[in-house]
Amino acid sequence: MMSVSEEMARLDDLFGPDALTIHRVRRCLFEKRLVVVHGSKFVLYKFFSPWRTKKLATLLNQAQGMDIRVQRPLDAVLGLGEALHHGGFWLVTAYEHGETRDAKRLNADYAASLGRTLGRLHSIQSPTFGPLFAWRAPWKTLRRHVEAECGDVVATLGRDDPTEKTRLTAWMRSAAVVFDNRRLFNLVHGDVLQKNIILGRDVMEACLIDYELAAFELAGLELASVRTRFFHGESAKYAPAFTAAYFANCDKTITADWERFGCHYLVYANLRFAHRLLRRARVLERRGLTAESANRLGRARKFWRQAVALATAHAQGQSNPEALLTFVIHTSGICRV
Repeated sequence: MMSVSEEMARLDDLFGPDALTIHRVRRCLFEKRLVVVHGSKFVLYKFFSPWRTKKLATLLNQAQGMDIRVQRPLDAVLGLGEALHHGGFWLVTAYEHGETRDAKRLNADYAASLGRTLGRLHSIQSPTFGPLFAWRAPWKTLRRHVEAECGDVVATLGRDDPTEKTRLTAWMRSAAVVFDNRRLFNLVHGDVLQKNIILGRDVMEACLIDYELAAFELAGLELASVRTRFFHGESAKYAPAFTAAYFANCDKTITADWERFGCHYLVYANLRFAHRLLRRARVLERRGLTAESANRLGRARKFWRQAVALATAHAQGQSNPEALLTFVIHTSGICRV
C-alpha cells in the first residue's frame, strides 16, 4: 500500500456506508467515481490489474514533478488481498477545486494557462506509442491508427464529391511523411474538452482531469485539435496567447515538429473530429435516434469540408500553420466545433 496522505480519508471510509458516490463512469476494465466522505471529495479510479493503477499514479507524479497541475495521487490499492477486499485495484486522487468555463468566457489568461499546461504535458515522452490503458484496441503503428480513422471519413463522406475524395486521398499519401522515423512520442490527454479543464479559484492555472483516453502519440495531433476546437470565431483573438504559452513550455522538438508539419496536423485534426462524429452518428442511427444521428452527421460533414479546404490550401503553397488556418477561416467560415 502506498503511504496515505494526511488529508486522505481511510480507504475503509471511502468504501463504507458514510461514503456517497455522486458521479460514476464505467468502461471496459475501468471505473471512475467521485466520492464524498466526511465532507471531503475524492476521485477514485478502479482498474482490474495493479500495473494500470501504478501506471496512472506514476504518470500523475511525473506530471507534478514538471509543475503540471493534476489530480494528486493520495493512495492506491495494489496488493491482491486488498483488491479482493475492495473489489479492484484502486487509485485515490485529490479532488481539484475550481471552475470550468464555456466558450463565451474564454480570455487571454485562460488561453495562456491552457497553453502552459498542455505544453508541459506534451513534453513527457516515451519510445512506445499507443493508449495508456488497454480498453481500446492496441495500435499496430501510429500511422495505421490515424489513417484508419481518416480513411473511414474519406470513404464515407467523400462519396458525395469524388473530386474531394480523390484530393484528400492523394493528400494523405503525401502527408504520410509525418509518421516516418519517429523515435519518441508525446503524452497527450486525449479528451481536452472544457468540462475536463479546471481553473483554480485563486490562481489562473489550468488543471486537466479525466485521463481515461491518455496516450502516447504525436503532440501536434492534439495541439491542432485544441487550436481548432477552442480558438475560432470570437475566441480566435486569444489564439496568440495560447500558442505563445504552449511553445514557451513545450520541448523544443515539438516546436520544430510543428513548424514542419503543423499544416498536416490541422488537416488530420479535422478528419479525426469528423471520424468521431461519424462514429457517434452510426451508433445513434442503430438506436433509432435519427434526428440526433443526422445532427452528428451534419457536423461531421462540416469538419470534412474544412479538412478539404485546409488540404487544398496547403497543396497550393500555404505552409505556415497559423496563416493556413486564418486563410481557411476567412474563406470558408466553417471553423466550428
